[in-house]
Amino acid sequence: MIKFVRIARVTMTPTTNAFDSLEKQYLDVKKLKYHLAQPLENYFKTPSVVNGNKKCERYIYQDNQSNILGVAHLDTVIPVSKSFAYYATPDDNYVYSSALDDRIGVYTLLDILPKFNITVDILLTDNEETCMSSAKFFHPSKKYNWIFSFDRMGVPPVCYQYLDTTLINRLASVGLLGASVGAYSDIADLDFLRVQGINFGTGLHNGHSHLCYISVKEYFTSVFLFTKFYEKFKNCKMKWKPEKHWKKKYKYSWAGWGGGEEDYSVRFLTQTPPLSENDPSCYTDEINDVPANSPLACQDCGDYGTADNPVAYYRQFDSVLCADCLTIWTDEFNSK
Repeated sequence: MIKFVRIARVTMTPTTNAFDSLEKQYLDVKKLKYHLAQPLENYFKTPSVVNGNKKCERYIYQDNQSNILGVAHLDTVIPVSKSFAYYATPDDNYVYSSALDDRIGVYTLLDILPKFNITVDILLTDNEETCMSSAKFFHPSKKYNWIFSFDRMGVPPVCYQYLDTTLINRLASVGLLGASVGAYSDIADLDFLRVQGINFGTGLHNGHSHLCYISVKEYFTSVFLFTKFYEKFKNCKMKWKPEKHWKKKYKYSWAGWGGGEEDYSVRFLTQTPPLSENDPSCYTDEINDVPANSPLACQDCGDYGTADNPVAYYRQFDSVLCADCLTIWTDEFNSK
């Protein structure tokens, strides 16, 4: 029997023994490895499940008669390969693969969530890594209560243009602390559905690189907390409409780094963005500002900030960071 321990007065998370039980019960390494090694085109071989007339518009949609939509992208920065490693340690286990972003999200939707008796509609997209997700071509005949993805590093979720105090409090009520704005993923291009979206953590580290890995403990922590959020809010209609402090169409672009998936993958591994806040060459069409009076949390440590360690949006990293983490990020980039 799985035992839980209460923390932070707002949630219950698995103990170490419970984490081991979750992994043994739910993690199918063989199936995960299958998705990590599957060539992109193999997913689109069956015309009956593929939507979109052009390659840039194609997506796969599965209607499971749910009012919640789960989204993941099939494309990767680094072409998929059979390179895979699974390391077990006394404190945590780790999966290494350059395709984890976002094949771990695909695996979560198709294999993990059904094991928790969670049924959602599924949207699998292409071209997310070039910031031109085919999600924008998805126009369902039904309305959803909210949308989500598993395409985020670490555990704290990000919510893009959908972030507001109500959503932050709803996430915190089940232990999902540190929700922040984020940069870009498929769900940022689904604002025309007029419901809020959340990108949940996957325990990912070193994304978009050959050293990419997930912490299995962090991954199942996020999955576990998602199940709590789902059970509490699955019937809640989380309506959203553009606010004046956001651009009408939230968008994030890597065009300043050269654009294009192949070029981007090379540049990500060899270059760093300029650190001058006055240098416009790094990002294009970014957010003008963050919502006024929004209780944002640092995307790195999850701290909501204090007078001595304020949290703010930093354009050069396109991230919400506390002053302490900003110093660390700047030192790391300057040392490269």
